[in-house]
Amino acid sequence: MKGSKYWRVLCIGTILVVASLGVASCQPKAATTAGTVYYLAPVLSDEYQVGSQLFIEKYGQEKGYTVKTLMANNNATTQISQMEDAMAQKPLAIILNAVDANMIAATVEKARAEGIIVEAYDRPIPTGTVDLTTSASTVIMGRVAGERIVLFLQKKNGAAKGVVLEIVGDPADYNAVYMDQGFMEIMTQYPDIEVIRRDAQGWETTSASSVLDDQLTARGDEIEALFAHLDAWMPAMANVLQAHGYTVGDPRLFIIGQGGTPTGLESIRSGWLQEIVDYPMSPEYKSMFDYLDELKAGTKIVAGTYVVDGFTNEVRIDDWGPTVWVGAEVISKAGGDGTLSVDDPSLWGNVKVPAQ
Repeated sequence: MKGSKYWRVLCIGTILVVASLGVASCQPKAATTAGTVYYLAPVLSDEYQVGSQLFIEKYGQEKGYTVKTLMANNNATTQISQMEDAMAQKPLAIILNAVDANMIAATVEKARAEGIIVEAYDRPIPTGTVDLTTSASTVIMGRVAGERIVLFLQKKNGAAKGVVLEIVGDPADYNAVYMDQGFMEIMTQYPDIEVIRRDAQGWETTSASSVLDDQLTARGDEIEALFAHLDAWMPAMANVLQAHGYTVGDPRLFIIGQGGTPTGLESIRSGWLQEIVDYPMSPEYKSMFDYLDELKAGTKIVAGTYVVDGFTNEVRIDDWGPTVWVGAEVISKAGGDGTLSVDDPSLWGNVKVPAQ
């Protein structure tokens, strides 16, 4: 991403290979062929999912596609049934934001066997094969959050030591798994930092708030830093913090969230959140449609880098297929010290969501 010291991309290069299967490409071309695309959303109960649906529909329509959304209410069995219903309509493509990547992998294979392009949006399908995946690199996000917490502890305690609470998103979502992986890669380098790791099942706000309440009750002021996998939890968490005697900007506790949601940005402005690891959106949904013509033509997608809306994206060929990986920036109230200002207009949380 532009200006980020955290986004470490090895540019493998754009390679053009003329072969009987087509011309390999790293830089997508504008889509020109209309068709029907189904978007399978896991849930529409948080700002990122709602924004994703609206932007996917809007951008897809701008590209000439008919986009239809099906929402599974976070039920993996429902989503499998919805995918089978979508397959029966013989669409050009299905964009899948999986409730459970492992459970739906077999259905993905069935769709591709029927000639339907399957793209995984935001949540990879590591146990299957898809035509394209777009996802923020949550491993990098976890590393960035870890680095920021280490920096805070070093400034506060004179050394990288203290107790840290990590509230992990749904363990069935690989985004949460990878974010925890990246975070722990940093934390394990510092033996004097104790990490308390707890799950928030289903990314539920009530679950996350309950975890925070339980841990503050058990450990209190011992906890000096909190990494919340979703910044939209913050208003409910603020109520928990107040109940335990904390105030806005309390120096006893450094809080860093992840997401860049409008709610998260407001929590920075209000002072409850100190920093956010931004979760970029536009390169993800735009790449879904920008590559469709190549996928339909059988063009091979190769490793390399390209830029969308100022974000540097790394295209990798992973075990499950080509993936567009997007990096991250850190957001703070005023910016500086390697962070962006909360009022930076490039942040997706500051972009007005299109009307339905």
